[in-house]
Amino acid sequence: MKKITYILLLCVVVFSCKKDVEDEIIGGGVSGEGDNWFAGLDLPLADKTGYPYESAKMTTATLSINSSNTIAANNLLLGANFGGFSTNDEKEIVRFLKPVTVRFPSGVWANWYNWEKDMSEYDATDPYDIGEFHRGVMDTWANNNTKAGFPGLTDLHAEMGFNTIFTYNVNYDNAAKSVARLKDSEAKGFDVKYIELGNEQFWLDQRSSKTSTPIKYFFTVRPISAALKAAKPGLKISVPMGWRTDQAAYNLQIGIFSKTYFDAISLHKYIDPERTDPKIIKSIETYKTILTPRIELKNSTKFVQDFAPGKPVWLTEWGVSCGLNAASFLGQADAYMYLFENQDTYERAEWFGLTTALNPMYSFGDEFTDNGGRPEKSLRNMKKTGHGAVYEILRDVFEDSQIYETSISTRILDTGVNAVEAKAVTKNGKTLIFAVNKTVRSVPFRVKLDGTVLTSSKKHEALFFESLQDNKYLNLDQSALTLIDEGTSVIILPPLSVNKISL
Repeated sequence: MKKITYILLLCVVVFSCKKDVEDEIIGGGVSGEGDNWFAGLDLPLADKTGYPYESAKMTTATLSINSSNTIAANNLLLGANFGGFSTNDEKEIVRFLKPVTVRFPSGVWANWYNWEKDMSEYDATDPYDIGEFHRGVMDTWANNNTKAGFPGLTDLHAEMGFNTIFTYNVNYDNAAKSVARLKDSEAKGFDVKYIELGNEQFWLDQRSSKTSTPIKYFFTVRPISAALKAAKPGLKISVPMGWRTDQAAYNLQIGIFSKTYFDAISLHKYIDPERTDPKIIKSIETYKTILTPRIELKNSTKFVQDFAPGKPVWLTEWGVSCGLNAASFLGQADAYMYLFENQDTYERAEWFGLTTALNPMYSFGDEFTDNGGRPEKSLRNMKKTGHGAVYEILRDVFEDSQIYETSISTRILDTGVNAVEAKAVTKNGKTLIFAVNKTVRSVPFRVKLDGTVLTSSKKHEALFFESLQDNKYLNLDQSALTLIDEGTSVIILPPLSVNKISL
């Protein structure tokens, strides 16, 4: 009896040890098959400075693809905020960027945009205080006769056919003027399908006397919405809601009498702790937040949707950044995958921004020119940032693709998020994988297609970083990806990397 008990106990111990190992090393061997498929591989590490998670244990990842289930990738999740449509240099930039969407006008200035003049201007007769800064900027524009975008935007849209979302001025425009604006846009060739009723009206300095309280906002925009929908059936309309807890009362009141006048929630979410010098090592909590942005995205989305259950979210301004560094770029990649995993929640997303100072995908440089001005905004002077490099890889993989149903087995970080995230798509007859390694270790990676480990030839390219503080600027004609391997050997994701794998 003692012998039997000892054998049973030994079995339990062996099984427990085996389970611990499998939890740590899911699933490397040359072929990717067998229990020791990761044995004997060369697995270099990145600089661990600032890395917020335990890094001593080996990590592997296995992506399982179900080829019988696919959904179309929503290209509108690849939108971005930017401006400048008038000069030849600006038009060259837009043609180079080939934007998926244009949000117009972008940001706060939409709240005072006079579409008949193509200028943002405040009503000097309105006693409501919008603040010195806003008045000062618009005074300068008025003095310089600064236009917002036309006719250049019309010409570029006719040439390129990008999707548009228009943010309406509900501070001053009534229902009749809003409908006139809609008809004007349609006459210029825009098929208007998406309209936001104001930009961030939950902030006091973005309102007017007409919209000075949430209840006033409701009674102002409800007839505007009704008139717009009558003028164009099928039009989708959103209202802005805030994700901060002290904005709960605003969110509640703009829908307290009715929620039928809007179709979606405009959410502006910036995950941007410690946006200081990118070379400065951030706190452990900051790196955790940046490397796992899907947690904050999920929580903020739930917060606003609780005030309008069932309404989809338009992420018309968003970003992930603690400065221009690898942590931010990896977090950006992770967040985009989260959006594609939740297309039933997110209908569109416009990163802020393509060429702006905030979270730029493309930069014109920080230095002042010899004459004391800013560097010229032209293709000649434009560089690709790490955000832009990640964005190009995302578009290369996801745009116009079909996304496979997938699952991943890998280490769980202590925040409940995977150390490696990956998705697979089919595009132009090829299977492509987008994978992000958020660890400082090289990670053996294998793919199972309908239950079978793939051992066929594949091409593996990656954007990788030496540390969380690493930054990259690339020339416009320089690929974001470096060839890692091509053939049948085991895929090894470099530390701190964004990967494209072509099967």
